[in-house]
Amino acid sequence: MKKALSLLLALVMCLGLTVPAFGADDPMSTDAIYNAMIALKAQYPEGMSWTNDNSYNWKGGIYSGGGGCVGFAFMLSDAAFGELPARMLETFSYSDVRVGDILRMNNDTHSVIVLEVHPDHVVIAEGNYNSSIHWGRSVSQNEVMQSNYLLTRYPEKGEDSIPEQPETPEQPTEPTQPTEPTEPTEPVQPTSYEVSEWAKERVALAVETGLAAESLGSDYRVNITRAQFAATAVKLYEAMSGQKVPAASSSSFTDTSDPVILQAADLGFVSGVGGGRFSPDALVTREQAAVMLSSVYTKLGGSIPAVISTAFADDASVSSWAASAVAFMSDKGIVSGVGENRFSPQGQASIEQALLISLKMFEDLK
Repeated sequence: MKKALSLLLALVMCLGLTVPAFGADDPMSTDAIYNAMIALKAQYPEGMSWTNDNSYNWKGGIYSGGGGCVGFAFMLSDAAFGELPARMLETFSYSDVRVGDILRMNNDTHSVIVLEVHPDHVVIAEGNYNSSIHWGRSVSQNEVMQSNYLLTRYPEKGEDSIPEQPETPEQPTEPTQPTEPTEPTEPVQPTSYEVSEWAKERVALAVETGLAAESLGSDYRVNITRAQFAATAVKLYEAMSGQKVPAASSSSFTDTSDPVILQAADLGFVSGVGGGRFSPDALVTREQAAVMLSSVYTKLGGSIPAVISTAFADDASVSSWAASAVAFMSDKGIVSGVGENRFSPQGQASIEQALLISLKMFEDLK
């Protein structure tokens, strides 16, 4: 496979393809690559319909083109790199990932293109995400390293000829409004946080509704931990019930005494991972998030019917203990798939995504 791809790429080069050089006379910064891709957002906005019927012919070689998520990634890639040939990296490190690279993910079923690179996650654009275009989802370093391969169009040259990663463009923040003094026992709501452009309006509403716990930190683009989601579940319950949750009477776990986690455990929203541990710093999986949200719903008096399978193409990979919750939350429109009718139950979610689904549950089921 690798040999065939190498021969194909060599043939493309031998045909005399003109390729712009990375050098002092023709600088190609990652800022320019980012700007070239993001410029297409006006023509292909968030939520625009994009399915496997949408195809694109690629200029990068290796593949002639593709439809759906592949076609969208190829289109943005050409906007950034023109006719530069691509290279496939089936083995790579996280430090190899650059702005404009294409990742093939989710067991070789979904392609995304990198907009930003952070120390522990990347921000991506993607087509055919729930049959539409999506800008700004965060993907953890762990998910990136589980990719099947990476397509890059940066030349294979010395480090001095390849542009370094720029600092991530800062997201503008709304001016902080003065707040009334609160009682010392009240949790402090975050007044400043970083969030993806596509999520700003809804996240601001989630914060205003009271769904954002102080423990979420200031960067809502990173993936959410079990401790942070437990706190979000408690805040959601308080917002929907109009009641303050009392302090837990005793500790349920050996690896945490966080009072909010203990509150969530008392309410039945969370449970341990075995051996008396909660594992507060582990990342929440998508199916765990669905179960926690469904637990909030049932605590409020709702009923979730038992199901055998979900409506997703990858329902076989949904854990049996999560199937009813995933199916119910999907049917209610609270949670959705990741594209190509897949739920990706063991995938992770960002803090901003957790706030958005919590807000949707608050609005739809209150």
